[in-house]
Amino acid sequence: AMKLMVELDIACLLVTEGEQLVGIFSERDVLTKCAERFEQIKDHPISLVMTHEPMIIYDTESAAKAINLMAIAGFRHVPILDVDDKVAGIVGPRRVINYLRKFIALE
Repeated sequence: AMKLMVELDIACLLVTEGEQLVGIFSERDVLTKCAERFEQIKDHPISLVMTHEPMIIYDTESAAKAINLMAIAGFRHVPILDVDDKVAGIVGPRRVINYLRKFIALE
């Protein structure tokens, strides 16, 4: 999983079983759960170190809800699900900044 994150230059992976989201594996998980014991866990399944049942938003909800969840709960990445609970995307700091730029006049 960490190699894939490096190859794709991404900060997290959404973990699914079939089409259902079961977890998220992020840079924070790498630092807090993997870094010091990498040799012991490097061949273990991602389910041992991912964040299970992550907080989510639905694609029908507002951007404000996503930003609020990130700010209040301290998450850098929040999965987005559709009405059938299937992964529709993810919102992270870059997307939030790009969204906010639409409303801020930069001089």
